[in-house]
Amino acid sequence: MFILTPFSPLRRVAIYILVHPAFSFLVIVTILVNCVLMTMPTNDTIESTEAIFTSIYTVESCIKVVARGFILEKFTYLRDPWNWLDFIVIALAYVTMGIDLGNLSLKTIVGAVIESVKNLKDVIILTLFSLSVFALLGLQIYMGILSQKCVYTPKPELNFTEFEWHNFTHSKGKELAKKDGNYILCGNSTGARQCPPNSTCLQGVGPNPNYGYTTFDSFPWALLSAFRLMTQDFWESAKNCRTLAHVCFFVVIIFLGSFYLVNLILAIVAMSYDELQKKAAEEEEAIAQEEAALKAAADAAASRLEEQENALNASPPNGPVKSPSSSCQSSRALRGPGENG
Repeated sequence: MFILTPFSPLRRVAIYILVHPAFSFLVIVTILVNCVLMTMPTNDTIESTEAIFTSIYTVESCIKVVARGFILEKFTYLRDPWNWLDFIVIALAYVTMGIDLGNLSLKTIVGAVIESVKNLKDVIILTLFSLSVFALLGLQIYMGILSQKCVYTPKPELNFTEFEWHNFTHSKGKELAKKDGNYILCGNSTGARQCPPNSTCLQGVGPNPNYGYTTFDSFPWALLSAFRLMTQDFWESAKNCRTLAHVCFFVVIIFLGSFYLVNLILAIVAMSYDELQKKAAEEEEAIAQEEAALKAAADAAASRLEEQENALNASPPNGPVKSPSSSCQSSRALRGPGENG
């Protein structure tokens, strides 16, 4: 940021807070509590907590920016891809506070995901069954082939015994590596990747790719590798060690996994989201009708009260007025018969 020096007291305090385990624990607890509250029915109390969580996330980002810098140098805040997501989420949180975006909310999306889990039972069973089948096929076809690598061939004048040859070819550093540092996987079948001159394709040399995580040597690892193949990841490694006919295996697993099962899961999630939106719309409509009925009842009560007040104001305050004839008759009765005339 070109504002704080590396030994600035403020930056040293920020670094101390950032590396402290209690800070990470507090952030994780905040995220978990926020996730729990998003699944609960919306009310004024829960909506008021959004500002609190946004403030906590903002303080976390500010501490990281002060401790690491913002973007200019290496290892700064925005040089980490994980912090891109944090920055975007915080920015969108402030945008949604000032702009009404309608009924779209993260709570609806989270609720749709939770609701879709109930409908995903059959799809999950089908996915696990498909993964198991492909893992068993990979276990039978590709067991051990991902350890096939190109190794340097010793000079012809060296007369090695079988033991010395094994030690030479399987010793560390004899594998032929590409420019990016990855070992060259190869195969001895027609159509497989061939080794460069002065090298030989041998099996069981060095670890499997990706630090040993990509392998079909056991069923659990084959299950993981089959899942990676469904996501179109690292399928070319096994292909390079076999013939071109094995492309059919990858076509089937990629089409079934990437295009059918994944889209089926997304379709169920989308259906659950639509159902929740319809349910929310029905609830809003019911609330609106109830509010309209209450307003109509209040208007009717106010109208009746106004009519009663008008009727009371129109009636005479001291009773009915006597007519003139009645007054004269009363006067004659008081004077008597002798006084008439």
